[in-house]
Amino acid sequence: MLIDCPNGRCEKSILWMRNVLFAAGIYQLLFAAVANFWPFYLFDRIGIERPNHPLLWQGVGVIAGVLGVFYLIASRDPIRHWPIVLIGLVKCCVTLLIVCSAVMNGSLPGVTLWVLLVDDVVWSAPFVAILWASLRAHAGVPPTRSEPLSIAEAAETYSLSNGMTLAEASNSGLLVLVFLRHFGCTFTRQILRGLEGIQKEAHAHGAGPADAGHGGVLGRLYVAAARPILASRARAWAFLAVVLILTVGSLGLFYTQHVTVKLLPFDNKTDLQVVVDLPEGASVEDTDRVLQAAVARLEDVPEVTSFQTFAGTSAPFNFNG
Repeated sequence: MLIDCPNGRCEKSILWMRNVLFAAGIYQLLFAAVANFWPFYLFDRIGIERPNHPLLWQGVGVIAGVLGVFYLIASRDPIRHWPIVLIGLVKCCVTLLIVCSAVMNGSLPGVTLWVLLVDDVVWSAPFVAILWASLRAHAGVPPTRSEPLSIAEAAETYSLSNGMTLAEASNSGLLVLVFLRHFGCTFTRQILRGLEGIQKEAHAHGAGPADAGHGGVLGRLYVAAARPILASRARAWAFLAVVLILTVGSLGLFYTQHVTVKLLPFDNKTDLQVVVDLPEGASVEDTDRVLQAAVARLEDVPEVTSFQTFAGTSAPFNFNG
């Protein structure tokens, strides 16, 4: 979709992108409200058995609400906030995959697909279009025109990390911009080495980057940590490989049971655990006598069918801990 730009100026994003993200944000907030205040409404409408633990479904609603707030933020400038749109698209794809698999194996009824139509399918195509426009914008082609910006238009459109446009930065002082198309090119690296001397001379005369000093302490720490990693492609890939290995290894601890994990049970439990904490110095025998006295008081209750007592040792690991 091409839109004429008045006076040669173009907005960063066209109106339909903002409207789509705004509508998606409102929808997610409404979904969060329904999931938290009426957790069984959707299940009753589509004829699915109510969950035993609505707290889990309410947690999904909270996540949807947070995503809705992010959509509203992204609607102010969809091109700039393309990572939020990408997260939304990934969420749609993952939800489609999980629900469709559940419908195919019979875990969910086919009517659930109508919910997917409203919750995910209708947003997928616009999100893809926004991401494609963002990609073109980062390549110098705004979403509202078919040709790249002129130098004057680019200076008014693009900003530094401190929020100043290139035009504003150039008006406040001398500004040097270096555009590198491909860092891996030998010619590009030669240019960089040639610019090192110019940079040192500029620093010697008190000049610095246009956005220097705006990152604060955390920004400087981040740059100091990230710069060695990004110094070469080999280091960057090695860093990603180490992160991947550590992530898979940490998840493997659950499988090997070196780290024990407890999740909410699939059904309501009929057992009740009582922990008796006697004063410090009490013997195991004293603890056992207190437990037996509690059993004697509760054994006449009709709903109680059996007892288990543990003195001097912990009870078996279960949902109650």
